[in-house]
Amino acid sequence: MGHDITLKFLKMTNEQQKSTLRHFTKMPVAQKAIVMDGHKQAFHSLRQNNRDIATNILSYVALIKAISSFIDENKVNINAQKIKGNFYKKQPKSEQLINKWSLLKELRIEQKLSFRQISIYLQKYHKLKVSYSTICEIWNKLEKEGKNNG
Repeated sequence: MGHDITLKFLKMTNEQQKSTLRHFTKMPVAQKAIVMDGHKQAFHSLRQNNRDIATNILSYVALIKAISSFIDENKVNINAQKIKGNFYKKQPKSEQLINKWSLLKELRIEQKLSFRQISIYLQKYHKLKVSYSTICEIWNKLEKEGKNNG
């Protein structure tokens, strides 16, 4: 009985309702307060028109409607937050190697390690997985720049 009534009012599947509620749980408290104000208004308007339906069902329907309307109003902001979150990337490996230039120089010149050995060392002790060829390319590039500047 309750499922039919909620389906009639919301026109959402159970999965869509669950998704909406999950979205509500992830909202900051300030946004939840705004949604709860909308819930109160939606509940009173539903209650006036549907006195024969149980209040707990009407309250549930009002909550889902309030969340949905809040999401629709703030759709642009939500999408922008998702996009920002998806495009965050770590530093490129070349920049990470340049940041460890003094270590690379010490390993290569003073300890006389090969680029393969340096690659293994970085992976083992610095959790930086870089191929030996990348290390070699950056080494040659930076050494060439150093000779040109010096």
